[in-house]
Amino acid sequence: MKSKLLFTLSGLLSSVASAQADFVHAAPQAEMDFLSAVRQVESGDRYDCPPGRAGELGAYQFRREVWSRYTEASFAQAQTPVADEVAARHYAWIAGQLEARGLAVSPWNLAVAWNSGLGTLANRRIPRATRDYADRVANLVQDAANLRRSLTPAFHIALASAN
Repeated sequence: MKSKLLFTLSGLLSSVASAQADFVHAAPQAEMDFLSAVRQVESGDRYDCPPGRAGELGAYQFRREVWSRYTEASFAQAQTPVADEVAARHYAWIAGQLEARGLAVSPWNLAVAWNSGLGTLANRRIPRATRDYADRVANLVQDAANLRRSLTPAFHIALASAN
């Protein structure tokens, strides 16, 4: 009986370990909205978009040095959905850096750092093109949140009672 219990317990632990190994980064809604907005602005949501002026690749227009910071996968993989996991890692790194510096982890700040680096945000010398980029990303994130709210029953009830 004892060996059967140990065998069953061993199998259960093995299943749990396997499930953890197969776990894919489950992003919170704010992160998913932000990364979706970046893909829209950077590439029109196309993984196979042409390279950028400085050799950036993929839906997120990664530079080679940023790509290699998070993965050993070939840089050509930036033009595939593999880029989503790298983007999630880069998002987490930027968010952590913003928090560590006492800066708001807002879509606008994240977009500035994504586009021009943390130094640009920290020294407050943000080029006009980066401000425009950050505005576009932040607006898309807000649009996604507004759309989700508009689809909830509470929003419809509140709207009806306001009229």
